[in-house]
Amino acid sequence: MVENSGRMILMKTKYIVERTYPYTLSAIVIFSMWHLKLIFINSENMNAALDGIITMCALIIGFLGAILPVILGMKNESKLVKYVFEKDEEKLFLKYIKATLLIGILTVMLTITLYFRQELVCLGNVNVLFYIWFYFVITFLFLTYRCTSNMLELLFTNDAELANPYFSNKQVENNLKKQELDEYYGKK
Repeated sequence: MVENSGRMILMKTKYIVERTYPYTLSAIVIFSMWHLKLIFINSENMNAALDGIITMCALIIGFLGAILPVILGMKNESKLVKYVFEKDEEKLFLKYIKATLLIGILTVMLTITLYFRQELVCLGNVNVLFYIWFYFVITFLFLTYRCTSNMLELLFTNDAELANPYFSNKQVENNLKKQELDEYYGKK
């Protein structure tokens, strides 16, 4: 009973860390930059950096758009993918993709806004806009890592394994065998 309780606490902690680490780590980086007074908004290479960020965001969003149909297609072919989607009651996979796309689009919008930073100086402190923009860039990178890593686990994991560490391989094998039997005898 105590072991089960400890396991539940560990599962909940891992869940919270996985959900929040992109935002938390980004905030730590931005706070460190602010504390060290690192700001590059007036750099002569800022426009080149903005171009690079827009290109990177476009490539990542395009990659997600291209890989998503592959994974959804596997939903019917792979028992593991089907199992994961059935057990994903909180729709985490969908939430991760939506968060990545939303932050990516907002990053592009803020990047375009920074092209007009000289005109925005009259509105107030553009340095704050730089830190907000950089927070979105870093968050987008962490969200992309989280989303892509989950997708790759689904793509490259065998049906006999489950990417979720909370289940043992034996449980997965038993569930898959039971599902195969249900499918076989359900058809007769």
